[in-house]
Amino acid sequence: MGMKKQASWVYPEEKNGRSFWLKEFEDIKIHIDVININSFKTVQVELTGWITMCKDFQLHEIERNIFYQKYAIKQLIRNWNQPLFKKESIILVDTRLAQTKKEHQFFSVEITHYVRPQMEYDKQTIINIIEPFYHNMIEDVFINQNILFKITRSEVMDKRKDVMKENKLRKYEENNS
Repeated sequence: MGMKKQASWVYPEEKNGRSFWLKEFEDIKIHIDVININSFKTVQVELTGWITMCKDFQLHEIERNIFYQKYAIKQLIRNWNQPLFKKESIILVDTRLAQTKKEHQFFSVEITHYVRPQMEYDKQTIINIIEPFYHNMIEDVFINQNILFKITRSEVMDKRKDVMKENKLRKYEENNS
């Protein structure tokens, strides 16, 4: 008479995803996500930072320059001579990239790399492959060839970091006195 309710999804006993940060480079943070290390198919890299937009561009020029940046990233990935990732990728730019009242704004680019079937998950191998490539890409695409915006530090975020450091130091001194 009464049917047993069946759970549609059960939280896995063991978490199969991995997430880690690389060292900040040229004020850009680099975050790596691997969704599932058991069925290892993609490595997602997210670049985040603060930028100051050049005020000389109209919206259609901004969109065109973003297209060129995405194309330059795709070409770098296609010409990347390494055996573990496929040549195709997905690139998402997640920011308004328009003139705002504030001088700076948050910038995010997410790149999904497809893994070749023979690759097995190894954090250090991923770091050794990805870190030099992304350092080169940030310098090439976002610094040397970029006319759209300047990577900048957010004074607000820097002030927050300074306050956090002061609070940690104060707590440390209180605990050790």
